[in-house]
Amino acid sequence: MKGLEVLSLLLILSCACGGSRIIAIDSAERKPANSQQNNIANPNNQPLVIGSVEFFASWNGSYIKLERWRDTTDPKVPHPEVFDVICQIENQGNSAVQYGDFIVVTTFDSVVAPSYLHRGDVNKIISEVAWARIGALDDVKMEVVPYLKLKGSTRVRIPGVKLGALIAQFNGEGDTLWPWALRANVRILTRDVVQVATSQAVLPMIPSDNRVMSK
Repeated sequence: MKGLEVLSLLLILSCACGGSRIIAIDSAERKPANSQQNNIANPNNQPLVIGSVEFFASWNGSYIKLERWRDTTDPKVPHPEVFDVICQIENQGNSAVQYGDFIVVTTFDSVVAPSYLHRGDVNKIISEVAWARIGALDDVKMEVVPYLKLKGSTRVRIPGVKLGALIAQFNGEGDTLWPWALRANVRILTRDVVQVATSQAVLPMIPSDNRVMSK
């Protein structure tokens, strides 16, 4: 995403986030590692609902769902450097949705904490540490919602989320910090930049055993 696309997307995000309680990233927003959802009917009475947000990646010749990511060299344990976010979107309105009437904007943030915290209890860490944006990750993605018939559903793929730079940032010798979870924040917006639906999904990221026991 370059040039005018980035400029346009920043404008969209600045408008969309202004009145959204769920999207705010602060110490008060400490949610468990489950998808969150809040859907708002749009002015054209064509509400879209985000049915699910999931992480998928190619691994050993298969396209698999990622429940978590682990820092390991074991080829049997999925730890891809690139993954996709798949959103199930449902048209619960009174008419069909035309191609380009809505866009899907996805941003990412993380929970960063010492690798020895709570002896590696990732759920406890996620519940207690604030979410924050990490600059090393290409954390803004945008896709167009395709044609969607009345009461129909579709899967929108947000491709190419790259973890390489993020992981490299925390692999320095003696570094105790680790990104314990990655959260995908998904928003559906109209062409007039009205937020229709929002949802979240969390991917726990487990450090190596040596890192957890390093202190």
